[in-house]
Amino acid sequence: MKTKSTLLKMALVGLFMMFGATTFAQTYSLYICQGGSATLSGPALATGETLRWTENVAGTDVVQTSTGSNFTTPTTLSPGEHIFNVAIVSGDPTTTGCLGDKSADFKVFVLPTIVLTLDDPTNATYCTSNGINTSAITANVTAPTITVPTEVTYEFSWDVNGAPAISGGPIGTIANAPTSSTFTMTTTTVGAYAFTPTVKYVVPSNLNSNGNKKGCDATTTAKSVTITPKPTAPTITIQ
Repeated sequence: MKTKSTLLKMALVGLFMMFGATTFAQTYSLYICQGGSATLSGPALATGETLRWTENVAGTDVVQTSTGSNFTTPTTLSPGEHIFNVAIVSGDPTTTGCLGDKSADFKVFVLPTIVLTLDDPTNATYCTSNGINTSAITANVTAPTITVPTEVTYEFSWDVNGAPAISGGPIGTIANAPTSSTFTMTTTTVGAYAFTPTVKYVVPSNLNSNGNKKGCDATTTAKSVTITPKPTAPTITIQ
């Protein structure tokens, strides 16, 4: 009996490991950048019908001002999950209108504004003749104050002197981590190089209801690295 009980426990653990992640994972149909909005659509209405749009706030349905087929979410929504519903009202909604059952929950996640910082370069100024032939500069995403869904990731890009830079290009290489990106210079060409990183969210579905899956871009003030020329060999003369 002990052996059978142990096998049963092992089987249950295996089932949880197989299905637990997908059972409890949350994927949203719509993501919105903080401060942005999106338009939700309800059903086509018959003559005399209106819609009652609501947001479920802590278990209470808060009625929204829109009564038409389209509803634009407020730009003041706080970061995090928001739940919207809609129901059909037949007749005058302020007097004898008949309220139908509300729709299934439509869950929206408002993404917090990304805060991006840029470290100082490891070598702000250098000359390749003194044994230093590189400099690295790292951009970091500050951890948000709320938990962002695990299916949401970050995508980094870099501009150097105002032009897009690619990893392995003439200026250097780019190494990306989940919440940071490092640009390492490999060029030895004399000059000043201004580095500007940009980061954006990548979501699995719609962002701001425009069909995009990337957005909410954030950037920082550029930081510069200067490669100075190697001095020419002097000539000794007689005074």
